[in-house]
Amino acid sequence: MRPEKRHTLLALLKAYPDTYWWIDVLCVRDDTPLVIMGDIYKHCKKCYAMLDCAPDLIPKLWEKRKDLKMLQRRYHELIAANLFQVDDDDPALIIHERQEYVKTLIAEEHDSIFEIVQSLFSCRWFDRVWTLQEIVFPKVVMLISETCNYDCDKHQISFGFIAQQVLGPIVNGDIGCDILQTAVGEQMAFAIDALGKKLQMVIRCTPLQVDRHNDPVGNAAIFVNMLASIGRCRRTCTDPRDYVYGVLGLLGMDIPRVDDNPQTVWITFLSVLDTMLQEHTTIARTGERLLTISSHAWNFRLALAKDSDHVYGMLLDLHFDKEIYNNALSE
Repeated sequence: MRPEKRHTLLALLKAYPDTYWWIDVLCVRDDTPLVIMGDIYKHCKKCYAMLDCAPDLIPKLWEKRKDLKMLQRRYHELIAANLFQVDDDDPALIIHERQEYVKTLIAEEHDSIFEIVQSLFSCRWFDRVWTLQEIVFPKVVMLISETCNYDCDKHQISFGFIAQQVLGPIVNGDIGCDILQTAVGEQMAFAIDALGKKLQMVIRCTPLQVDRHNDPVGNAAIFVNMLASIGRCRRTCTDPRDYVYGVLGLLGMDIPRVDDNPQTVWITFLSVLDTMLQEHTTIARTGERLLTISSHAWNFRLALAKDSDHVYGMLLDLHFDKEIYNNALSE
C-alpha cells in the first residue's frame, strides 16, 4: 500500500470498530483465485473506494448538496419548457421567456458544481480496469480521498448520490446535449454529455448471468451486451494481462494465473470463453452456435491493447438475426 493512503485507512478503520474489512492490496495473495473478487464485492455491505483526488474535493461536493438538487430541478424545468406545446392560451412569448429564465438559472448554478464533479471523475480510479467491479458489484460504494485522513463523514460521499443527483437527467436521456448547450454553451454541454455517457457505460455494466437451461438467444444477447459494456467503459491498465484478470469476477470465469506472457493469458481466456459460449449459446436441436470468438480476437495481440474497447470491441461473431438479438435484449 502506498504510504499516502495509510493515515486515511487507519482513520477509517478506527471510525468503524468491531467490523470486518477486506482490503484488496493487503488480502490478495498470488495464489488467490481472481474469480472470487466478484463474490467479495457482491457480498460486502459497503465498499470504500480511495480516490486520487484532492482531500477537500468531496467536502466541497457536500457544501454544494442543496445546489445539486436545485440544479437537477432546473434541468427538469428546462426539459418541460422545451417540450411544452404552444396553443392559443399559452403564447410563444411566455414560453420563450420561461426557457430563457431557466437557462439563466442553470448557467449561474452550473459552472462551480460541474468543475467539482469533473475533477472527481477525472480520478484514475474511474478509468482503471480493476476498479470497474468495485462499482458494479457492491450495494453501496462510498468515495473518499486517499489523502483526506478521514476526520469527519463529509470526507465520504456515495457513488449513487453522484450518479442520481448530478448526472441523472443526462444519463437517463431526459435531457439531450442539444438542449443542454442552449443553457451552458456548446463546450460545456459536450463535456457534460461525455461525462454522462462515461457514467452510463458503468451503470449498464452488470455481472454476467447466464444459464444453460435458458433460451440460447437470450444468453447470446446477455454475452454480447456484457462484453460490449466492458469495452465501452474504455478502462485502461499498465499490465496488459489485467484486461483479462480485472474482469474475471464480472464474467464469473475461473482462470488461474498463468505465465508472464500476455498472449498466453489472452489465448487461455479466449479458450475458456469459447467453451462458455458453446455451452450457453448453442441451439440444442440443430447444434447451431449463435456466438463464436471472432478471427480478429484470436489474432489480437493483448500486449498492444490501448483500452478495454480495443480488447473487447470486436471479440464476438454473431450468427443470428440482429433483430432477434435486439428483441431478446429488450425482454
